[in-house]
Amino acid sequence: MIPQVGRLLAGVSALLIAITGLYLAIAGGGSDPAPAVIIIRGSVLPDDGMTDSEHDREWLREEQAQLEAVGGDG
Repeated sequence: MIPQVGRLLAGVSALLIAITGLYLAIAGGGSDPAPAVIIIRGSVLPDDGMTDSEHDREWLREEQAQLEAVGGDG
């Protein structure tokens, strides 16, 4: 009797996980994906004297400003 209850609980759990995964795949998870920026620290770019991380942060700010200007939630 006990093994049957365990199998039933495992089956119900697997079903709920599958339904939740399907819902998230269709609904998209509820938020926009975050931009991925890889920051390499320490090196300095020769043209402007900014470090890589400073340059990447400035680029990300500019991209966010462009998205907001177009009407994105940003």
